[in-house]
Amino acid sequence: MSGGYQFIRELSAEKDDFTIKARVIRMWDATNLKTKLIMNKNLIMLDEEDNHIHVIIPVNQFDKFSNKLHVGNTYLISNIKIVPAPEMYRPLPGDKALNFYWKTIVKKVDGDSCISAYKFHFVRFDQAKIKVGDVVDLMDVVGRLTTFTEPQTTSNGSEKIDILIENQRGEKIKITLWEDKERAFLQENTIRNSNTRQVLLSSTSSTHSYFNIEHPAIHGLRTNEVTKPGKPKIVQSIHKDGQEPPKSINMTILELFNAKMEPDIKEIICNTEATITGIIPNFSWYYLACSSCFKRINGVGGNNQCHNCPNKDATPKYKYRVILKVKDATADTTFVMFDKQIMTLIGVPVQHILDTEHDATPYKIPAILNNMVGKTCLFNLTLTSDDIHRQQEEYTVTKVAHLRNEDMHIQEDGPGNSQNVQQSLTTNNLSQGTKKWSAEPDDDHSNRNSDNKEQQKTKQRKPNDEEDSPSKEKVTED
Repeated sequence: MSGGYQFIRELSAEKDDFTIKARVIRMWDATNLKTKLIMNKNLIMLDEEDNHIHVIIPVNQFDKFSNKLHVGNTYLISNIKIVPAPEMYRPLPGDKALNFYWKTIVKKVDGDSCISAYKFHFVRFDQAKIKVGDVVDLMDVVGRLTTFTEPQTTSNGSEKIDILIENQRGEKIKITLWEDKERAFLQENTIRNSNTRQVLLSSTSSTHSYFNIEHPAIHGLRTNEVTKPGKPKIVQSIHKDGQEPPKSINMTILELFNAKMEPDIKEIICNTEATITGIIPNFSWYYLACSSCFKRINGVGGNNQCHNCPNKDATPKYKYRVILKVKDATADTTFVMFDKQIMTLIGVPVQHILDTEHDATPYKIPAILNNMVGKTCLFNLTLTSDDIHRQQEEYTVTKVAHLRNEDMHIQEDGPGNSQNVQQSLTTNNLSQGTKKWSAEPDDDHSNRNSDNKEQQKTKQRKPNDEEDSPSKEKVTED
């Protein structure tokens, strides 16, 4: 105890008449992702001994405390309750938190404070990658900003950006910022023009980006020879391994057949302009998917649990998987398109078709899908060594854009004509309206290998009755 107040380490659940002196170093609202309504206000408070604690203000106490507390200010706070820390998404390690209630008194302390302005719990990049799926304790990371994407809109309407930061050992890690965290990041008006940006990210439910602050971790990055200064690059997307995606090349269907891959190349990204000539009905045009990882759920015996990801109780949802016949001036073949790509062209989810067309079956192609026949599109494909070696002609589409007649710019006069693609037209066509490329990796693409193998063995069975009415998909930030 010091000067009539206690330190954070002295707090106990046995009584609630403590008084602490602490600085507010972080503040955020916890919101319901579905309703967007605020559930509670959260603070991180730090005392003179450099100990901090998570403070939770219930919604019924907002009017009393919201206007009294501000980040950076120091307060004397009396009559507080020790409560258990949240079971998940803890912004700080530890099993205790503080609650404000009707007896709590807040008094601002004027003058300079000896309490630090920041405190973080850094983890190394290799440790962060191991913690994937851990939803108990969240973490902080620090690095030099090297790359970030333009704002992107996902298939469920959420906005995000991906950023890439580099640590003192030259290791890189990709981080996704969602919604208001994305906007706060981009509001840093010097990001695009600065030659060096040291970024400190607190990956908590209060996710916040700190740029070039006075902190030992930032000083270490500034003086480190590995993390050399440089202007951050803006890219279309960032792979999970932290690398920029390979450049797309334009190929005809005949060139797809004859493609070769060097031993050190994992995949080829290509654009192929072709016309949809039909849909193969032999295999179901939809499947039951996990709403979290988008992989197939078998639904045997009414059991719709996902066994592919940590979210075992993910709500199942029907997704498209359609095999298209396509052709250009050089040859014809088959492309496989999943939910995101089909939605780009028709904008109608599977569930709507099943609800409105009572005679719909997995093997009867609905009219709205048949409406795609005759459309000429620019297909973005990812060719793997397996595609090239096996020559099964089931190329998976990762992105698609419908080309209007006035946008046609490839003359169908023989092999190699795709090299005549006008970059300006292609760029415009893929950046406007629903026809833009989505920079987000296609989650449905993960089904490609498993679906192709299953397809070779047997026809898909008709989904059982329990799969006919999946509940609404849960939208989350992860």
